[in-house]
Amino acid sequence: MYMPFINLLGNHYLDSEYSVTEVGIFFEIYENEGCTATHIAQEMNIDKSYLSRILKNHEKKGYIYRQTSKEDGRAYHLF
Repeated sequence: MYMPFINLLGNHYLDSEYSVTEVGIFFEIYENEGCTATHIAQEMNIDKSYLSRILKNHEKKGYIYRQTSKEDGRAYHLF
């Protein structure tokens, strides 16, 4: 819900290598450890395919990791 306001700052406003959206994703994972991509997409109002690309990229870099949900094998919990 806060993303439209934060996005007013524009990408890389604070001279960071991460976009405002990426920082928001990291924040959601930090605040809601074990959340799913669906949760993040809904909270941040961003496209699921766009989110998926960002998550895969940061997982490759080792910044986050995914764990398959025991309740739903199609879903992943993010840490």
